[in-house]
Amino acid sequence: MPLSEMVVHRPRQIYKQLVLSRAGWRVAKKALEPMLMGTGLDFFKSIRKCLSDWQVPQYFFAATDLEKPQFYDANSPFSMLMLEKGLKKEDWTALHITEMLPTPGQLIVTRPGQGNDRYAAEWVIEWRYESE
Repeated sequence: MPLSEMVVHRPRQIYKQLVLSRAGWRVAKKALEPMLMGTGLDFFKSIRKCLSDWQVPQYFFAATDLEKPQFYDANSPFSMLMLEKGLKKEDWTALHITEMLPTPGQLIVTRPGQGNDRYAAEWVIEWRYESE
């Protein structure tokens, strides 16, 4: 199976300045299996190259079919070793990657009286459609 079929990218969906859907990648297990054969350092080097080739940002969420998404930092060896540990579990078929938004530099919400500490926030808008 060609690599182009093993890694499927879904671009970020935006309407004006509103992010409707974050960018995502679905990576087939076969694309990652060769990386899991070596040492932790081998995995770190190869996964970082792949993430860069696939244009996955530094901060992302990832999960196999069997897990909840976890936060990862592609520049952190410890973070990538935790990803490797999760990938060595059996019975999954794909790794699902989603970009992290907002990034640390994009945080806009502050707590009153807490100085300049910023944190992430999401606003969910529920659309209700009533047919006659």
